[in-house]
Amino acid sequence: MPPDVEREEAFLQLLHSLLDAIDTTGSYVMDFQTEMQNLLLGELFQHKARIRVPLDPSKLVLRLDDYGRLMDHFDKESAWGKYRAKLHQETLERLART
Repeated sequence: MPPDVEREEAFLQLLHSLLDAIDTTGSYVMDFQTEMQNLLLGELFQHKARIRVPLDPSKLVLRLDDYGRLMDHFDKESAWGKYRAKLHQETLERLART
């Protein structure tokens, strides 16, 4: 018996979220490799690897020369940063009660 439409849509949404997370992780690994190659080997070979330019301008590129903006993004805009801020606030509230 095939899944109902709601379950199929939920599964596809979850699948797309997972694929997006895998793609983002792969992109960040590639960015990190490029930055390290340029930093460690750029002068030796008198050549630098090209920085990734995503087709979607909303996608981040990890670059050492953009550290401040990236830290701001990850601290304030990413799901991880929002979760971290929530935990921090909950901890402060819990400690204030004791």
